[in-house]
Amino acid sequence: MNLQKWFKEYKSNLSCTYCDANHPAVLDFHHKDPNKKEFNIYDLVKNSSSKKLIIELEKCEPICSNCHRKLHAKKGIFNAIQRSYSEKEIS
Repeated sequence: MNLQKWFKEYKSNLSCTYCDANHPAVLDFHHKDPNKKEFNIYDLVKNSSSKKLIIELEKCEPICSNCHRKLHAKKGIFNAIQRSYSEKEIS
């Protein structure tokens, strides 16, 4: 099985860590420790080996695009409109 097919199947079995959204089209991969990020997951899917991809995936948590943006906004990474999110929504 090629890497892109494997990755598509892999994503189909995941859900967001925060809200349980599970459609593969909305799932991102958030690096839990940005200092350990070596590669962008989607770049690896297109241009790398399964070994590198799996190593990088182990550093990540699945998170839907909405929760991902909220998480980064809370950390001040994006210049987003300031909103307050409860710890339950994004811890």
